[in-house]
Amino acid sequence: MECRKIRIGIAGLGKIGCAAVNEFDKQKENFKMEAGLEIILKKTADKDMEREIYSLPFTKNVEEIIDDGEIDIFVELIGGYSPAYEHIKNALLKGKHVITANKAVIDRYGSELEIIALEHERYLRFSASVGGGMGVIDKITSSEGNNTKEILGILNGTTNYILTRMNKGMDYNTALLEAQEKGFAEANPEFDVSGKDAAQKLAIITSINFKTKISSEEIYCEGIKKISSEDIAFAKQLGYTIKLLAISRLKDNLLEASVQPVLLPKRHALSSINYETNAIYLKGNANIMLSGEGAGKPTAAAIMTDIRQISRMMQNPYQKISFFGTNKFEIVEKENLESRFYLKFYGLDKPGTLHNLTGILASHNINISQAIQIGEERENFVPVVITTDKTKYGEIIKAISNISREKLRFGSVFMISNCDYPDKE
Repeated sequence: MECRKIRIGIAGLGKIGCAAVNEFDKQKENFKMEAGLEIILKKTADKDMEREIYSLPFTKNVEEIIDDGEIDIFVELIGGYSPAYEHIKNALLKGKHVITANKAVIDRYGSELEIIALEHERYLRFSASVGGGMGVIDKITSSEGNNTKEILGILNGTTNYILTRMNKGMDYNTALLEAQEKGFAEANPEFDVSGKDAAQKLAIITSINFKTKISSEEIYCEGIKKISSEDIAFAKQLGYTIKLLAISRLKDNLLEASVQPVLLPKRHALSSINYETNAIYLKGNANIMLSGEGAGKPTAAAIMTDIRQISRMMQNPYQKISFFGTNKFEIVEKENLESRFYLKFYGLDKPGTLHNLTGILASHNINISQAIQIGEERENFVPVVITTDKTKYGEIIKAISNISREKLRFGSVFMISNCDYPDKE
Protein backbone atom coordinates (compact mmCIF):
# COMPACT_ATOMS: atom_id res chain seq x y z
CA MET A 1 0.00 0.00 0.00
CA GLU A 2 1.32 3.40 -0.95
CA CYS A 3 2.36 5.66 1.94
CA ARG A 4 0.49 8.88 2.42
CA LYS A 5 2.69 11.81 1.47
CA ILE A 6 3.01 14.87 3.70
CA ARG A 7 4.80 17.80 2.11
CA ILE A 8 6.91 20.28 4.04
CA GLY A 9 8.16 23.77 3.19
CA ILE A 10 10.99 25.38 5.17
CA ALA A 11 11.61 29.14 5.24
CA GLY A 12 15.00 30.22 6.55
CA LEU A 13 18.26 28.40 5.83
CA GLY A 14 20.49 29.86 8.49
CA LYS A 15 22.27 27.75 11.09
CA ILE A 16 19.06 26.26 12.49
CA GLY A 17 17.45 25.86 9.08
CA CYS A 18 20.39 23.94 7.64
CA ALA A 19 20.53 21.74 10.74
CA ALA A 20 16.80 21.06 10.35
CA VAL A 21 17.22 20.06 6.69
CA ASN A 22 20.02 17.67 7.63
CA GLU A 23 17.95 16.18 10.47
CA PHE A 24 14.99 15.81 8.13
CA ASP A 25 17.14 13.86 5.70
CA LYS A 26 18.39 11.56 8.46
CA GLN A 27 14.97 10.76 9.91
CA LYS A 28 12.57 10.61 6.97
CA GLU A 29 13.18 6.95 6.11
CA ASN A 30 12.87 5.79 9.71
CA PHE A 31 9.64 7.73 10.08
CA LYS A 32 8.30 6.17 6.90
CA MET A 33 8.92 2.70 8.32
CA GLU A 34 7.60 3.59 11.78
CA ALA A 35 4.45 5.50 10.85
CA GLY A 36 3.80 4.53 7.24
CA LEU A 37 3.99 8.21 6.30
CA GLU A 38 6.30 9.71 3.72
CA ILE A 39 7.37 13.23 4.61
CA ILE A 40 8.72 15.17 1.67
CA LEU A 41 10.67 18.40 1.84
CA LYS A 42 9.11 20.00 -1.20
CA LYS A 43 10.52 23.50 -1.13
CA THR A 44 12.94 25.75 0.78
CA ALA A 45 13.13 29.52 0.91
CA ASP A 46 15.69 32.08 1.97
CA LYS A 47 16.25 35.72 1.07
CA ASP A 48 19.92 34.96 0.37
CA MET A 49 20.35 33.04 -2.90
CA GLU A 50 23.80 31.88 -1.79
CA ARG A 51 22.08 29.54 0.67
CA GLU A 52 20.72 27.37 -2.12
CA ILE A 53 22.90 24.49 -1.00
CA TYR A 54 20.50 21.58 -1.35
CA SER A 55 19.22 19.78 -4.43
CA LEU A 56 15.70 20.96 -3.61
CA PRO A 57 13.33 23.47 -5.17
CA PHE A 58 14.45 26.83 -3.81
CA THR A 59 12.99 30.32 -3.80
CA LYS A 60 13.78 33.71 -2.35
CA ASN A 61 10.04 34.36 -2.00
CA VAL A 62 8.53 32.75 1.11
CA GLU A 63 5.04 33.41 -0.25
CA GLU A 64 5.65 30.73 -2.86
CA ILE A 65 5.69 28.15 -0.07
CA ILE A 66 2.66 29.66 1.66
CA ASP A 67 0.68 29.77 -1.59
CA ASP A 68 1.63 26.24 -2.61
CA GLY A 69 -1.56 24.23 -2.13
CA GLU A 70 0.33 20.93 -1.98
CA ILE A 71 2.43 21.90 1.04
CA ASP A 72 0.86 20.73 4.30
CA ILE A 73 3.31 22.03 6.91
CA PHE A 74 5.08 25.39 6.88
CA VAL A 75 8.26 25.54 8.97
CA GLU A 76 9.32 29.09 9.83
CA LEU A 77 13.00 29.43 10.77
CA ILE A 78 13.62 33.02 9.69
CA GLY A 79 13.75 34.51 13.19
CA GLY A 80 12.87 37.98 14.42
CA TYR A 81 9.42 39.57 14.51
CA SER A 82 8.83 40.64 10.95
CA PRO A 83 8.26 39.25 8.38
CA ALA A 84 8.21 35.97 10.36
CA TYR A 85 4.98 36.86 12.17
CA GLU A 86 3.22 37.78 8.94
CA HIS A 87 4.39 34.57 7.25
CA ILE A 88 3.15 32.38 10.12
CA LYS A 89 -0.20 34.15 10.21
CA ASN A 90 -0.68 33.91 6.44
CA ALA A 91 0.25 30.23 6.42
CA LEU A 92 -2.39 29.46 9.07
CA LEU A 93 -5.01 31.53 7.26
CA LYS A 94 -4.27 29.58 4.08
CA GLY A 95 -4.81 26.24 5.77
CA LYS A 96 -1.28 25.13 6.61
CA HIS A 97 -0.03 23.65 9.86
CA VAL A 98 2.88 25.68 11.23
CA ILE A 99 6.06 24.84 13.10
CA THR A 100 8.43 27.52 14.33
CA ALA A 101 11.51 27.89 16.52
CA ASN A 102 10.87 31.62 16.79
CA LYS A 103 10.75 32.54 20.48
CA ALA A 104 10.36 36.25 19.72
CA VAL A 105 7.16 35.72 17.73
CA ILE A 106 5.71 33.19 20.19
CA ASP A 107 6.53 35.47 23.12
CA ARG A 108 4.72 38.44 21.56
CA TYR A 109 2.08 36.84 19.32
CA GLY A 110 1.76 33.21 20.44
CA SER A 111 -1.72 33.50 21.94
CA GLU A 112 -3.05 35.42 18.91
CA LEU A 113 -1.59 32.91 16.45
CA GLU A 114 -2.96 30.00 18.44
CA ILE A 115 -6.48 31.45 18.20
CA ILE A 116 -6.09 31.67 14.40
CA ALA A 117 -4.83 28.09 14.27
CA LEU A 118 -7.76 26.83 16.33
CA GLU A 119 -10.28 28.75 14.23
CA HIS A 120 -8.90 27.13 11.06
CA GLU A 121 -8.40 23.70 12.67
CA ARG A 122 -4.68 23.76 12.13
CA TYR A 123 -1.80 22.88 14.44
CA LEU A 124 0.74 25.42 15.67
CA ARG A 125 3.82 23.85 17.26
CA PHE A 126 6.88 25.61 18.71
CA SER A 127 8.75 23.03 20.81
CA ALA A 128 12.08 24.30 19.49
CA SER A 129 11.52 27.84 20.78
CA VAL A 130 12.57 26.93 24.36
CA GLY A 131 15.10 24.32 25.43
CA GLY A 132 14.82 22.10 22.38
CA GLY A 133 17.26 19.60 23.86
CA MET A 134 15.18 19.27 27.03
CA GLY A 135 11.68 18.90 25.61
CA VAL A 136 10.49 21.54 28.07
CA ILE A 137 7.24 22.53 26.38
CA ASP A 138 6.12 18.94 25.84
CA LYS A 139 6.99 18.11 29.45
CA ILE A 140 4.97 21.03 30.80
CA THR A 141 1.93 20.26 28.66
CA SER A 142 2.03 16.56 29.51
CA SER A 143 2.40 17.26 33.25
CA GLU A 144 -0.65 19.44 33.88
CA GLY A 145 -1.68 17.18 36.73
CA ASN A 146 1.58 17.99 38.50
CA ASN A 147 0.19 21.44 39.35
CA THR A 148 3.56 23.15 38.87
CA LYS A 149 3.66 26.36 40.93
CA GLU A 150 7.30 27.34 40.46
CA ILE A 151 9.75 27.29 37.56
CA LEU A 152 13.47 27.88 37.84
CA GLY A 153 15.63 27.65 34.77
CA ILE A 154 19.05 28.19 33.26
CA LEU A 155 17.71 29.04 29.83
CA ASN A 156 20.66 30.61 28.02
CA GLY A 157 23.78 28.64 27.11
CA THR A 158 25.90 31.72 26.32
CA THR A 159 25.61 33.26 29.78
CA ASN A 160 25.96 29.90 31.51
CA TYR A 161 29.18 29.24 29.57
CA ILE A 162 30.59 32.66 30.52
CA LEU A 163 29.71 32.27 34.20
CA THR A 164 31.19 28.76 34.27
CA ARG A 165 34.50 30.04 32.89
CA MET A 166 34.46 32.99 35.32
CA ASN A 167 33.91 30.51 38.14
CA LYS A 168 37.14 28.84 37.00
CA GLY A 169 39.14 32.06 37.15
CA MET A 170 38.53 33.91 33.86
CA ASP A 171 37.43 37.52 33.73
CA TYR A 172 34.19 38.41 31.92
CA ASN A 173 35.73 39.72 28.68
CA THR A 174 38.05 36.73 28.24
CA ALA A 175 35.22 34.28 28.92
CA LEU A 176 32.98 36.07 26.41
CA LEU A 177 35.70 35.99 23.75
CA GLU A 178 36.21 32.27 24.29
CA ALA A 179 32.45 31.67 24.04
CA GLN A 180 32.42 33.53 20.72
CA GLU A 181 35.39 31.56 19.40
CA LYS A 182 33.65 28.28 20.27
CA GLY A 183 30.39 29.38 18.65
CA PHE A 184 28.43 29.63 21.91
CA ALA A 185 28.07 33.42 21.65
CA GLU A 186 27.10 35.67 18.74
CA ALA A 187 29.40 38.38 17.38
CA ASN A 188 26.98 40.79 19.08
CA PRO A 189 26.11 38.96 22.32
CA GLU A 190 23.92 41.70 23.80
CA PHE A 191 20.61 39.83 23.48
CA ASP A 192 22.05 36.91 25.45
CA VAL A 193 24.15 38.67 28.11
CA SER A 194 21.38 41.20 28.83
CA GLY A 195 19.05 38.36 29.83
CA LYS A 196 16.50 39.18 27.13
CA ASP A 197 16.83 35.81 25.40
CA ALA A 198 16.09 34.01 28.68
CA ALA A 199 13.20 36.40 29.39
CA GLN A 200 11.49 35.53 26.10
CA LYS A 201 11.84 31.83 26.85
CA LEU A 202 10.57 32.30 30.41
CA ALA A 203 7.54 34.23 29.14
CA ILE A 204 6.60 31.34 26.84
CA ILE A 205 6.87 28.54 29.39
CA THR A 206 5.25 30.65 32.12
CA SER A 207 2.30 31.40 29.85
CA ILE A 208 1.93 27.72 28.98
CA ASN A 209 2.34 26.41 32.52
CA PHE A 210 -0.08 28.83 34.15
CA LYS A 211 -2.48 29.01 31.16
CA THR A 212 -2.13 32.76 30.94
CA LYS A 213 -0.34 35.33 28.79
CA ILE A 214 2.71 37.16 30.00
CA SER A 215 5.22 38.78 27.66
CA SER A 216 8.96 39.24 28.19
CA GLU A 217 8.34 42.98 28.42
CA GLU A 218 6.52 42.37 31.72
CA ILE A 219 9.40 40.39 33.19
CA TYR A 220 12.04 42.08 35.34
CA CYS A 221 15.29 41.36 33.53
CA GLU A 222 18.93 41.94 34.43
CA GLY A 223 21.91 40.38 32.70
CA ILE A 224 25.42 39.36 33.69
CA LYS A 225 27.55 42.27 32.49
CA LYS A 226 27.91 43.76 35.99
CA ILE A 227 29.18 40.53 37.52
CA SER A 228 32.86 40.77 38.38
CA SER A 229 35.48 38.15 39.12
CA GLU A 230 35.42 39.54 42.65
CA ASP A 231 31.72 38.71 42.99
CA ILE A 232 32.41 35.17 41.78
CA ALA A 233 35.21 34.79 44.36
CA PHE A 234 33.11 36.22 47.21
CA ALA A 235 30.18 33.97 46.33
CA LYS A 236 32.51 30.96 46.51
CA GLN A 237 33.73 31.97 49.96
CA LEU A 238 30.13 32.23 51.14
CA GLY A 239 29.27 28.79 49.74
CA TYR A 240 27.43 29.91 46.59
CA THR A 241 27.77 29.91 42.83
CA ILE A 242 26.31 32.63 40.58
CA LYS A 243 23.88 31.69 37.80
CA LEU A 244 21.61 33.70 35.53
CA LEU A 245 18.28 32.26 36.63
CA ALA A 246 14.85 32.57 35.04
CA ILE A 247 12.21 32.35 37.76
CA SER A 248 8.42 32.32 37.74
CA ARG A 249 6.14 31.33 40.59
CA LEU A 250 2.46 31.64 41.40
CA LYS A 251 1.22 32.23 44.93
CA ASP A 252 -2.10 33.65 46.10
CA ASN A 253 -2.97 34.70 42.54
CA LEU A 254 0.26 36.75 42.33
CA LEU A 255 2.61 35.87 39.47
CA GLU A 256 6.29 36.59 39.96
CA ALA A 257 8.59 36.47 36.94
CA SER A 258 12.20 37.59 36.67
CA VAL A 259 15.52 36.90 34.98
CA GLN A 260 18.57 37.94 36.97
CA PRO A 261 21.85 36.78 38.52
CA VAL A 262 21.14 34.58 41.51
CA LEU A 263 23.37 33.05 44.17
CA LEU A 264 22.71 29.34 44.44
CA PRO A 265 24.04 27.17 47.29
CA LYS A 266 26.73 24.86 45.96
CA ARG A 267 24.63 21.84 46.94
CA HIS A 268 21.75 23.07 44.75
CA ALA A 269 21.22 20.85 41.70
CA LEU A 270 21.18 23.82 39.28
CA SER A 271 24.56 25.03 40.54
CA SER A 272 26.24 22.04 38.87
CA ILE A 273 24.80 22.87 35.42
CA ASN A 274 27.83 24.21 33.58
CA TYR A 275 29.08 25.51 30.24
CA GLU A 276 26.47 25.71 27.44
CA THR A 277 24.05 23.27 29.08
CA ASN A 278 20.52 24.46 29.93
CA ALA A 279 18.35 23.14 32.77
CA ILE A 280 14.91 23.65 34.22
CA TYR A 281 13.30 22.72 37.51
CA LEU A 282 9.51 22.41 37.79
CA LYS A 283 8.22 22.45 41.36
CA GLY A 284 4.77 20.97 41.91
CA ASN A 285 3.23 17.84 43.35
CA ALA A 286 6.44 16.23 42.14
CA ASN A 287 9.71 18.04 41.51
CA ILE A 288 10.91 17.59 37.92
CA MET A 289 14.43 18.37 36.74
CA LEU A 290 15.37 18.53 33.05
CA SER A 291 18.71 19.39 31.46
CA GLY A 292 20.28 19.36 28.02
CA GLU A 293 21.72 21.45 25.23
CA GLY A 294 19.53 24.34 24.20
CA ALA A 295 20.67 25.18 20.67
CA GLY A 296 22.08 23.76 17.44
CA LYS A 297 21.32 20.11 16.75
CA PRO A 298 18.84 19.78 19.66
CA THR A 299 16.79 22.63 18.16
CA ALA A 300 16.72 20.84 14.80
CA ALA A 301 15.71 17.61 16.55
CA ALA A 302 12.84 19.45 18.28
CA ILE A 303 11.66 20.78 14.92
CA MET A 304 11.71 17.24 13.56
CA THR A 305 9.72 16.03 16.58
CA ASP A 306 7.05 18.62 15.80
CA ILE A 307 6.96 17.53 12.15
CA ARG A 308 6.49 13.91 13.21
CA GLN A 309 3.75 14.78 15.70
CA ILE A 310 1.75 16.92 13.31
CA SER A 311 2.14 14.31 10.57
CA ARG A 312 0.66 11.67 12.85
CA MET A 313 -2.15 13.92 14.04
CA MET A 314 -3.12 14.70 10.46
CA GLN A 315 -4.22 11.07 10.06
CA ASN A 316 -7.00 11.48 12.64
CA PRO A 317 -9.88 13.91 13.19
CA TYR A 318 -8.67 17.36 14.27
CA GLN A 319 -7.81 17.64 17.96
CA LYS A 320 -8.24 21.00 19.65
CA ILE A 321 -4.92 21.53 21.42
CA SER A 322 -4.19 24.84 23.13
CA PHE A 323 -1.00 25.88 24.90
CA PHE A 324 -2.07 29.28 26.17
CA GLY A 325 -5.05 30.25 28.32
CA THR A 326 -7.10 33.12 29.66
CA ASN A 327 -6.16 33.05 33.36
CA LYS A 328 -5.55 36.52 34.78
CA PHE A 329 -2.96 37.11 37.48
CA GLU A 330 -1.50 40.21 39.07
CA ILE A 331 2.15 40.45 38.10
CA VAL A 332 4.50 41.28 40.98
CA GLU A 333 6.37 44.53 40.37
CA LYS A 334 10.15 44.60 40.57
CA GLU A 335 10.10 46.52 43.87
CA ASN A 336 7.95 43.83 45.50
CA LEU A 337 10.06 40.84 44.48
CA GLU A 338 11.05 39.05 47.68
CA SER A 339 14.25 37.17 48.28
CA ARG A 340 17.34 36.95 50.38
CA PHE A 341 20.01 39.24 48.90
CA TYR A 342 23.75 39.50 48.47
CA LEU A 343 24.99 43.10 48.73
CA LYS A 344 28.52 44.31 48.02
CA PHE A 345 29.84 47.71 49.05
CA TYR A 346 33.23 49.35 49.34
CA GLY A 347 33.67 50.98 52.75
CA LEU A 348 36.34 53.23 54.24
CA ASP A 349 38.83 51.15 56.18
CA LYS A 350 37.97 52.89 59.45
CA PRO A 351 36.20 51.82 62.66
CA GLY A 352 32.43 52.26 62.52
CA THR A 353 31.99 51.84 58.75
CA LEU A 354 30.36 48.44 58.98
CA HIS A 355 28.26 49.55 61.94
CA ASN A 356 27.03 52.55 59.92
CA LEU A 357 26.03 50.32 57.03
CA THR A 358 24.21 47.75 59.15
CA GLY A 359 22.38 50.57 60.95
CA ILE A 360 21.03 51.96 57.66
CA LEU A 361 19.83 48.52 56.59
CA ALA A 362 18.18 47.95 59.98
CA SER A 363 16.31 51.25 59.65
CA HIS A 364 14.67 49.75 56.54
CA ASN A 365 13.71 46.58 58.43
CA ILE A 366 16.34 44.57 56.57
CA ASN A 367 17.66 41.78 58.76
CA ILE A 368 21.28 40.82 58.13
CA SER A 369 22.32 37.21 57.86
CA GLN A 370 26.05 37.80 57.38
CA ALA A 371 28.24 40.91 57.29
CA ILE A 372 31.93 40.53 56.55
CA GLN A 373 34.87 42.53 55.26
CA ILE A 374 36.86 40.48 52.78
CA GLY A 375 39.35 41.17 50.04
CA GLU A 376 42.14 43.69 49.61
CA GLU A 377 42.02 47.42 50.33
CA ARG A 378 41.59 49.71 47.31
CA GLU A 379 42.38 53.38 47.79
CA ASN A 380 41.44 53.19 51.50
CA PHE A 381 38.24 51.24 50.66
CA VAL A 382 37.69 47.57 51.44
CA PRO A 383 34.94 45.29 50.12
CA VAL A 384 32.04 44.76 52.48
CA VAL A 385 29.71 41.84 51.70
CA ILE A 386 26.33 41.44 53.37
CA THR A 387 23.70 38.75 52.96
CA THR A 388 20.20 39.47 54.18
CA ASP A 389 17.18 37.58 55.37
CA LYS A 390 14.14 37.58 53.09
CA THR A 391 13.08 41.11 52.16
CA LYS A 392 11.72 43.12 49.24
CA TYR A 393 13.92 44.39 46.43
CA GLY A 394 12.38 47.86 46.82
CA GLU A 395 13.53 48.10 50.43
CA ILE A 396 17.06 47.17 49.38
CA ILE A 397 17.10 49.96 46.80
CA LYS A 398 15.71 52.52 49.30
CA ALA A 399 18.38 51.60 51.81
CA ILE A 400 21.15 51.89 49.24
CA SER A 401 19.92 55.36 48.28
CA ASN A 402 20.38 56.50 51.91
CA ILE A 403 23.97 55.35 52.20
CA SER A 404 26.60 58.07 52.43
CA ARG A 405 28.65 58.06 49.25
CA GLU A 406 31.58 59.51 51.19
CA LYS A 407 31.86 56.49 53.46
CA LEU A 408 30.49 53.70 51.28
CA ARG A 409 30.42 52.96 47.57
CA PHE A 410 27.73 50.71 46.16
CA GLY A 411 28.85 47.59 44.32
CA SER A 412 26.50 44.70 43.50
CA VAL A 413 23.10 43.30 44.41
CA PHE A 414 22.15 39.69 43.67
CA MET A 415 19.24 37.55 44.76
CA ILE A 416 19.95 34.42 46.78
CA SER A 417 17.87 31.42 45.78
CA ASN A 418 14.82 30.77 47.92
CA CYS A 419 14.29 27.42 46.19
CA ASP A 420 14.18 24.39 48.50
CA TYR A 421 15.55 21.85 45.98
CA PRO A 422 17.04 19.41 46.82
CA ASP A 423 16.56 20.36 50.46
CA LYS A 424 15.75 23.52 52.37
CA GLU A 425 18.54 26.02 52.78
